[in-house]
Amino acid sequence: MNAGALRKTLERRAVRASDGGTEASVDGVRARKFGRIWRVRFSEAWGVP
Repeated sequence: MNAGALRKTLERRAVRASDGGTEASVDGVRARKFGRIWRVRFSEAWGVP
């Protein structure tokens, strides 16, 4: 998945968090939006060879 596809997927799954921020989660990838930029975190499963 390229960066553009990931960005679109996150935008489609975005929800408002309790603190007012925007968050999204898909297939072990969690992201939080800061302005127009997504900060992405991958689960442990993504790091295992």
